Amino acid sequence: MFLYTCITWLVANLLHPAMMILTMILLGTPVGEIFDAESFSILVLFFSYSIFFSIPLLLISWGLLYIIMRMHDNMLVSFIVWLIATAILIILEVIVILVHYDEEIKMQNLILALPAIAATWLSIIFRWKRFINLSYQLKINNHENNLV
Repeated sequence: MFLYTCITWLVANLLHPAMMILTMILLGTPVGEIFDAESFSILVLFFSYSIFFSIPLLLISWGLLYIIMRMHDNMLVSFIVWLIATAILIILEVIVILVHYDEEIKMQNLILALPAIAATWLSIIFRWKRFINLSYQLKINNHENNLV
């Protein structure tokens, strides 16, 4: 289960810069400004910080996925709960970062969570088949242990 969570976390962190750029374009930032040297270096710095600050979320989500897989028999319900839980974790992470840097918690500041949520949801959706396999393996192992 840790391998699934770790790979999903890695894919989400690799998609995060693309989601940031897409968000900046949707918010009306000219493309030329996004790829100039100063803005691009800020994006790289932001990407580095996002990897660093998301390491605790990797461990928390690993434990959370373990709980989610044990709670529900229906894979679709487990999948939806997994999506909602990851979004809540990301929002909490952004709030912790804002509090750490003495920023006000406003909706404008919480917009920073949207690219991370989109990247995480995309990585989870890309790995849907592996989620099903993980759920199936867990059920098989769980039933075999109960027979002994």
